[in-house]
Amino acid sequence: MGRGLRIPRTRRTVHHAARLQPGEWRWAAGLRAALAIGLPLLAFTLAGRPDHGLVAALGGFTALYGTDRPLRQQLRLLPGVAAGLVASAALGAFAAWSPWATTLALVAVTAAAAYLCWGVRTGPPGAMLFVLVAAIAAHVGQRMPAATVPALVACGAALALVPILVSARLPGRWRVAADDLPVRPLAFRLDRSVKRNVGRVTAGVALACLASLWLEAFRLHWVVITAIAILQGAHDRSFTLVRVVQRLAGTLLGLLVFLGIAHLHPQGLPLVAMVMALQFGIEVVIFRNYVLGLGFITPLALTLASFGQGLDPSLAVEGRWNDTLLGAAVAVAVLSGLEVKRRFERDPAPVA
Repeated sequence: MGRGLRIPRTRRTVHHAARLQPGEWRWAAGLRAALAIGLPLLAFTLAGRPDHGLVAALGGFTALYGTDRPLRQQLRLLPGVAAGLVASAALGAFAAWSPWATTLALVAVTAAAAYLCWGVRTGPPGAMLFVLVAAIAAHVGQRMPAATVPALVACGAALALVPILVSARLPGRWRVAADDLPVRPLAFRLDRSVKRNVGRVTAGVALACLASLWLEAFRLHWVVITAIAILQGAHDRSFTLVRVVQRLAGTLLGLLVFLGIAHLHPQGLPLVAMVMALQFGIEVVIFRNYVLGLGFITPLALTLASFGQGLDPSLAVEGRWNDTLLGAAVAVAVLSGLEVKRRFERDPAPVA
């Protein structure tokens, strides 16, 4: 039997998917993220427009970048992140009139965000949140004026700077923006690894969009986000299988959490508190265990994407699960194809 693609044993895959990674629980990052996403939602909820608040909360994703850099570097990096999120929202919202226009917008956002995030070495969460914002904006843009969506995201991004400045003055383990964090250059550097990574995720998003349209997925953006989340962190087929197991297990856990939350029908301030608690949980646990992180990410994403639509929670859960399976299949197909391509380039078949 010839050499084949190496597949890790089931026990080893489950072990790597379930174990806690070494490191600390990120309490400070959780507090900062919860405030960043909660402030715009709270402001618009008090103004009587919680639907606008959930869109503005997308701008709060600004605060998730640069948490491992000193404050002075964050203040240079985050305005660019905010501008990128607003631009992503604009592209998504103005492409909402057509699934094919949405596909082109998502591919463009993926390529641009991936080049910039890998080129500048922003670190997690990388290009994924720019694509998520564009995808949700395309969905929201079907029922909201297109120009309103990026304006709301801009409001949320501006408010996201408030907890960053406040957290810099908090004591002890709650301090996030201390100046004793490692300094790394912010200069843009383009090399072969950046190009390879950009090509991988861009191909995955394009294929995920096409598969969603062909198979009439429940929500195109759920398929896309699953695919890019796996492809962004996986470079070979072995680790991809670990990531797929984590994604499926974490999504299943998160769907159970969402069903419990949905039956409580949170509105107003309880909804704000719930969203903040979920975002807090994500940042505390995500770097220790991806499955636990998805247990918070999934209900938060479902809330941001489906609030106020009168959607049956069980229908949303079924759609999210099916879309997750499709997105995972796309990611495996892309990584398998790239690995076969690399093997062929390294050891081409002899000419007859």
